Amino acid sequence: MSSSSVTRIGMIGAGELARTRAKCLAEIPEAELCAVASRTREKAQRFAQEHGIHVVFANHHELLASEVDAVIVATPNDTHYEIVTDALKADKDVLVEYPMVLYSEQASEIVRLSRERRVVVEVGFDSRFDPLDRKLREVVQGGNIGEPLWCSAQLLYHVNFDPGRWYWQQEATRGMVVSWMVERFDLLLRLCGEAEHVFALQAPEVCAGAGVSQQHTCVVNLQFQRGAVGVVSLCCLAPPGFPASVVEVIGRKGGGWCDGRTLRLFTDSGEERTEVAAGHDSFAEETAYFVQCVRERRPTENPPANSLAALCVAEAAIESLR
Repeated sequence: MSSSSVTRIGMIGAGELARTRAKCLAEIPEAELCAVASRTREKAQRFAQEHGIHVVFANHHELLASEVDAVIVATPNDTHYEIVTDALKADKDVLVEYPMVLYSEQASEIVRLSRERRVVVEVGFDSRFDPLDRKLREVVQGGNIGEPLWCSAQLLYHVNFDPGRWYWQQEATRGMVVSWMVERFDLLLRLCGEAEHVFALQAPEVCAGAGVSQQHTCVVNLQFQRGAVGVVSLCCLAPPGFPASVVEVIGRKGGGWCDGRTLRLFTDSGEERTEVAAGHDSFAEETAYFVQCVRERRPTENPPANSLAALCVAEAAIESLR
């Protein structure tokens, strides 16, 4: 990192996630968002004007050749591998939105490179910074509800179908199992340990369009090495306003239920409720944490090896769907 008292960050990408991260960086005194690169120069220039950035690059290669200390990669999923590997080879620290990459071979290479180059890499699983998810993990790992027997994570969203958007395209995302469900696989692996068996099902095709992903509604069943079983469910076609995300876990001595707003713990002592604090922003906390790790040269909460494990579950699910 430079000798400057401020960590200089470059943004690669100029879409909605990039805007979210830029707003987070604006609240961190130790960080400066000083450059942006995008495949579309007009988008990059507009992004720069919105966020007070004075340096605009036409591509990520030019940005990586500049004097930024770290980069945030907020681009379509199929571009992550090239950009992240180029950043590591340029000795830049990286925060990359999930999924880190689309294939386990690519993830293994990033694990190797990050260790070899000794750079800081954080994969943007912002749920790791959700206070209720964090407390649920602490409860399970602390043995408060006993050894887990069963767990479940649901992702039930209303997503406007637009075959022209990259996140509906199979080639750009490798489907919803990789691009959406991998974050929930990560959570269940942290709750129940390594997965041993994976079996997946998906609903019939309902979305028309060339190259469109048909993994809009999937169920992935898991059996873990320690004996627990679990399921991750996804539906991108839920009605507007439908409850979006629920996590449940049952152990030998109790259970936990979380919907992102309330965590309910059930034990022999009764029920305990925890409400999320008003105004908490997991994206902001994760962004500040990444900057801190860069400045202190220490490992992150979610290094590439964790993403590799979750991606291996996703690949097993894809193989099962065939």
